[in-house]
Amino acid sequence: MRYQRLLNNGSKIGFISTSRAYNGGGYGNLFGLDGLIQLTNSIRLTFDILKNYNEEPTNDWINSDDYFNGNSVRLDGEKFNGNGIFIGLSRNTENFLDYEFLKIDFFKNKLNLSDSILISTIPPNEKDEDFILKNIPVSNLKSFSRIMYISSTSVYQGGDVNELTIPKPTTKLGIRRLSIEKQWQNISDKTVIIRSGGIYSNSSNILTKFLKGDHKIISKKNHFTNRIHIEDLVGIIFSIIKATNIDGIINATDSFFIDNFDLIDKLSKKFSLPKPTKISYDHKSINKNIKSFYQVSKKVYSNRLSNDLGYSLIYPKIDEFLNSLLKKELKL
Repeated sequence: MRYQRLLNNGSKIGFISTSRAYNGGGYGNLFGLDGLIQLTNSIRLTFDILKNYNEEPTNDWINSDDYFNGNSVRLDGEKFNGNGIFIGLSRNTENFLDYEFLKIDFFKNKLNLSDSILISTIPPNEKDEDFILKNIPVSNLKSFSRIMYISSTSVYQGGDVNELTIPKPTTKLGIRRLSIEKQWQNISDKTVIIRSGGIYSNSSNILTKFLKGDHKIISKKNHFTNRIHIEDLVGIIFSIIKATNIDGIINATDSFFIDNFDLIDKLSKKFSLPKPTKISYDHKSINKNIKSFYQVSKKVYSNRLSNDLGYSLIYPKIDEFLNSLLKKELKL
């Protein structure tokens, strides 16, 4: 059952309930609340609160004597209950330089988190503060079975780097990120730091902006961009969750190096599109964050993805991805 009510200003709140009965006994019931609250024209709060009750059927469908988190893998009628809480606060603005947060009181209560994984995607603010580290007691954070922090390749200096490279950031963003990484690592020796490249998706990438009529492409000679498709980033996170022995640093990039201008220029020639206009990274119209990004050119290699995780990228080369996307857009 699903119910959703639309409120004013684009806000909405909903309820979901599912119930399932299995052959051989057992059941699975889930209840949840979710919502989107438009606090201002640019700031919105989203939340999901879920609770489930499960009982395994008694059956021989799975023939295994293994155990996971103290429970048998075999279907023998065990009961499992769980819950999940997600709260996000986002600001819709071109330059996201500061954050407004709500303090979440339930994080300050004593919770049973021994079988839970914390994944933090919140970047630090300009005061070098991490929202979770600032607002949640360390004792609660230590209760999580594992912690993942999504960081950035901005912590690296220029040149060829990989997970074994000692980071020596030269930009304010990189220095800030590295400081927060160390704070997370001090919480638990099971903390995994995922250093992500620039994230792109089917709907948000350099090509979509170009096709909308913005033909200006920022360029700097011999500057390389490190990228990762959002589906691969999620896939990497799930692989780390399944590989319980992984800790330390993981670089989440495709290790495919090409300048943005060269990328679009090749596509425009191949498909007879308007020629892109090259604009220098230090042009007066470029904001300081983008200029900072172009200060350092590096090639980030993700050696642990295949060596330790056994993960194969869905989108290993952005030029092939954009080529396929453009064919669909042009209906070729």
